[in-house]
Amino acid sequence: MTRHGVLWLALCAAVLAGCGDSAPTQPESRPPEPTVGVADFEQRLIEHVRRFGDAVFEPEADVAPPTVTTTAGCPGGPAWGVVPHAESTVKAAAPPRKQLQDLVNWLLRNDFDQDIDTKSTVPPDVDRTLVHPDGTRLHLTVPQGEPPLTMALTGPCSWPADRPGGPAPGSLKPLRAPSGPMSAGPHEVCSSPRNYVYNRDAPAFAGPGPHPIALIDLDDKEGPEKPGYPLLPGWEPRRPGKPDIETAKVQLIACVHSKELPEGAQEVTCRFDEGPLTFTLLEATYQVTVREARTGNEVAAVTLRGTQTGAQSCPAAVIYRKGVTPRLLRGIDVAGFRGTLRPLIEGSR
Repeated sequence: MTRHGVLWLALCAAVLAGCGDSAPTQPESRPPEPTVGVADFEQRLIEHVRRFGDAVFEPEADVAPPTVTTTAGCPGGPAWGVVPHAESTVKAAAPPRKQLQDLVNWLLRNDFDQDIDTKSTVPPDVDRTLVHPDGTRLHLTVPQGEPPLTMALTGPCSWPADRPGGPAPGSLKPLRAPSGPMSAGPHEVCSSPRNYVYNRDAPAFAGPGPHPIALIDLDDKEGPEKPGYPLLPGWEPRRPGKPDIETAKVQLIACVHSKELPEGAQEVTCRFDEGPLTFTLLEATYQVTVREARTGNEVAAVTLRGTQTGAQSCPAAVIYRKGVTPRLLRGIDVAGFRGTLRPLIEGSR
């Protein structure tokens, strides 16, 4: 074969290889279109906030009506899509960090999950982010640990109301019914009765008495001493010879919280086996709230003054710190305390 023939074969091979190996051009991918209308999801965000208020926060809590807004453009979606937002705040007597934790506990029982993609150096009791299967992202914050608790909700990419051809209204799957309260420790039961109960399996507060009760002292152990609360024998269901309460028999709980008053402090001397000890005796009131052990529903509530004498107010025992004059609250009004509880415990329902 001549030199020109070799060159011609090489050129043909190169041309054929180039033509045969070229891949077909792929069409440019389009971002997925939204599957829900923005009006539907704005209502869903409002529904979430309403459920939080109904199921978690106490009736006296101020849950602000949510402010609803939208932003144009969807990350990873079409530029013409919109993202719905809602924001609300909660003000209540309970500390905001406790409100946040109560809400998170309820959310985790009601289909929300921790957002594992969110990394934060802020402590979880002041900043949490959770997500719901419907596409809601919930950011909870307590700025500087101070009120109010802020709830910021963000929905998924949604179809604008003014753009034709969108999904039919009502396409969102309904939220499942909220779960009931869970059994928890005594302090949670008294401070967050919508979220926690003493015992979900407790016998109902119904029928003839007696209706056994458990007393829950909400006072700080580092606070002033006090003489205790004068329950009558048999009101608490205790095992013979043992100090613990049979929780399975409790129908009622009495949540008691004392409040020190700034008036009329005086000195009182109490006598113990180790010798006498002088206290600063303080005037006080006592808030008594009785709830059903199974449901947390309030049965009765009363505020009583401390009316016991100085000697009657002496505690059975005390932890003494040398060089410090201990404080002592005037004991609760015995007749008023028993008079509030007696018809509930001994009467018929």
